[in-house]
Amino acid sequence: MTLFIDTTDDQSIRLSLVDGKKVYNKIWSVERRSSETLFPKLSVLLKSKRVKFTDLEKIVGVLGPGPFSRTRTGIVAANALAYALDIPLVGIKKNQVPKNLLSLKKFKGSKQNLKPFYARPANITKPKRRST
Repeated sequence: MTLFIDTTDDQSIRLSLVDGKKVYNKIWSVERRSSETLFPKLSVLLKSKRVKFTDLEKIVGVLGPGPFSRTRTGIVAANALAYALDIPLVGIKKNQVPKNLLSLKKFKGSKQNLKPFYARPANITKPKRRST
């Protein structure tokens, strides 16, 4: 079974389980705190389909472009799961995502960590100076 993780959309996150001839999706809208919702939603999806983490054979993560924090969260989750489960990873660009996720099986995975890329530079501001 393949786990597909796409956190590159501005409005929603998509998790999909791809098994043989079936695709099971979990899509939800999220503005912030994607890191707090990703694993609970993944657990719900796995439980609803009676799938264990150990049933996963490959993880496909969308590398970008996308919002900085959300894209990073999805790729870190994919890397961590693949490492913990000792399964291959596949990184694809947003424009490479097939309309029919059943064709994800053609992508060969590797044990290399995925590296995200972003739609724009991170908006990280310098801390304000305190007056003394």
